[in-house]
Amino acid sequence: MSKKEIVKPKIDIVFKKLFGVSENLHILRAFLCAVLDMDKEMLEEIVIENNEIIPDFADEKTGRVDIKVTTRDKKTINVELQSAWYKNYKERSLFYWAKLFTYGFKKGCKYGELPGTICINIIDFSLFDCKEYDSCFTLLERRRNEEYNGSMALYFFELNKLPQATAENRSDPVLQWLRLIDAESEDELKMLEKSEIPEIRDAVSTVRFFSKDEQMRINAFEREMALLDRLAEQAEYRDDVNQAREEVKRAKAEAEKAREETEKAREETEKAKEETEKVKAEAEKEAINSITALMEKMNLTVDEAMDILDISANKREEYRKFL
Repeated sequence: MSKKEIVKPKIDIVFKKLFGVSENLHILRAFLCAVLDMDKEMLEEIVIENNEIIPDFADEKTGRVDIKVTTRDKKTINVELQSAWYKNYKERSLFYWAKLFTYGFKKGCKYGELPGTICINIIDFSLFDCKEYDSCFTLLERRRNEEYNGSMALYFFELNKLPQATAENRSDPVLQWLRLIDAESEDELKMLEKSEIPEIRDAVSTVRFFSKDEQMRINAFEREMALLDRLAEQAEYRDDVNQAREEVKRAKAEAEKAREETEKAREETEKAKEETEKVKAEAEKEAINSITALMEKMNLTVDEAMDILDISANKREEYRKFL
């Protein structure tokens, strides 16, 4: 399997530029329609609320990536990507939901004006003790299974639990979007570009565009290293601390190896270019020597010698400078 590197969409600065900018609003809309199982008409008019400056460099402060949008019917949807494990993440997610639900509610406001609030959490670690990669929580009455008022929903998608692609699940739109976010190689993009969902194909093209941008690759690499460092620092709170640190070390080594291979390829390209120039210079020198020898031995003019050697027209003017 090819290991051709791409910028990983689950790196926060890449994720934000893929889903959180106005020019990619159609990609965000299609993603939300899939994970929330909504018709496009319901999300036809969405507005990205938090247009803060997207960090361009790895050392700029950013606690997490979240994209807040409002819908035509005033619902609030927040998409959060969290790569590093956090203690008490469940409580933190509920706290963020509560803050969003009451955001902007002031004295004189009516309780009926509180917006329906949906939080989508995309996480790269295990949060729940289950094999399912997706979970959705709402307020329900325990016996009647009756929903309270439909104003609350917490979605969690655990990337580390995604199933292998099979003929049965390959066309699942939610899995396609999550596999795009979790993609780490060109081979994975090639599989996703076959999707029947046009916005996924657009997202694949966008990730490839990012991957060709040298500064974006550097920023994503450095950001990934920073996240891995933070993951190592937090590992002391986990039972498998030694295993976690080894995983970080291995990931760093692989990333460093990839960078060294890129540098080696660049050096080989430069060396090949120099060799080509050298061969070209030697061929020109040999041709000039042959012309000179013919002129002296057979008492020929320059043109007559070049005719005998069948020198092309575009080379003749170049050789005349040395004769």
